[in-house]
Amino acid sequence: MNLFLREPLAAERVAIIGLGGTGSYVLDFVAQTPAQEIRLFDGDEFLQHRDQMAFVDVVCWHDREGHVMAGWRDVPAKEFWVAGHFPGNPLLPGVILVEACAQLSLIGYKLDYPEVARKLVVFGGIDKVRFRGATRPGDRVFLVARLSDMSRRGARAQNQAFVNGKM
Repeated sequence: MNLFLREPLAAERVAIIGLGGTGSYVLDFVAQTPAQEIRLFDGDEFLQHRDQMAFVDVVCWHDREGHVMAGWRDVPAKEFWVAGHFPGNPLLPGVILVEACAQLSLIGYKLDYPEVARKLVVFGGIDKVRFRGATRPGDRVFLVARLSDMSRRGARAQNQAFVNGKM
C-alpha cells in the first residue's frame, strides 16, 4: 500500500482520465487506496489531440469548486522537435508549452462545464505570456490551470508551468 496516497485521498473523489500508459500506472496505486469514489474517463472524450500533438500525460488534481486543475507532461527525448530546436542543445519550444497548458485547461473546462464535454473546442487566444526557464528532454513539466468565465462559448484560463521546482 502506498502510504503517501492512503490518507490524503480517503475522503476524496478521484478521477483518472485516460488509462493508457501513465494512467494505468496511476490506477494501480489508486485502486489500492481508500477513496470515496474512483471515476474512470476515456481520455478521448476530453482531448481530441493524438500522437505527437497530445501534451498532457496525467491529470493528477481537479478542484471542481475552484475550477483548478493540475497535471504533468514528461518530455521525451524522441519528440519531433528535439533535433531541430536547437541541435545539440534541445529546448522545448514555448508554443508547445503553451499548447500543453491549453490542453490541461480544455480538460478542466470539459469536466466543469459538461455541456461542452463532447464538442470540439479550439484554442482562441493568449495574453501575457512569459517563459522564465528552459525545459529539456527528460524533464517533467507540472502544469496548473485555473478556469474562469466559463460558458458554452468558451472559457478563460490562467496557467503556470513548473520544471524542477521552478516556474
